[in-house]
Amino acid sequence: LLNIFVLTLHYSKKSSKTLKRVFLEKDFYFENYERACKWRNLILHAANTPNFFAEYNESSFNDLPEFKRQLLVFINPYGGVHKAPKKWQKARKILKGAGCVFVEVYTQYRGHCRDYILQAKSDFLKQFSGIITVSGDGLIHEVVNGILNRPDAEELRNIPLGPLPAGSGNGAVKNLCYR
Repeated sequence: LLNIFVLTLHYSKKSSKTLKRVFLEKDFYFENYERACKWRNLILHAANTPNFFAEYNESSFNDLPEFKRQLLVFINPYGGVHKAPKKWQKARKILKGAGCVFVEVYTQYRGHCRDYILQAKSDFLKQFSGIITVSGDGLIHEVVNGILNRPDAEELRNIPLGPLPAGSGNGAVKNLCYR
């Protein structure tokens, strides 16, 4: 019996005809699980590391550490008429497949996100590649206010923020993502 392992690469590009983004996927087949995992790891590193090919050479590809991107995720369980947790579960599957690991915080009261960031130790926050909020406009404002009110705000202000719109009003998200 022969085992075949499939590595599916999901990507997008702009169509030359319609100038809209087209989502594509390509399957790669491997007879060896370890080899499939190494290729997955290599693709994740190359896709997420600026100047990857300038920093690494072909002989060092086998020595790459496992790709992991840590994300701090704040979810408002009441956002979007209780739809935020469902939206997060869909996004979580996609991000997990892209090599992300999470610390998930379900907010319990207004200002919880801000308080969490203000009380967190600096080393804890610096370990994250980004902060995601799953809600309306409120949580993204709490994250920004929490970071800017910290004594180490200058060190933390470069952490990327990713609002995942799940509320009834998402004006800030529309403004952030507008062309």
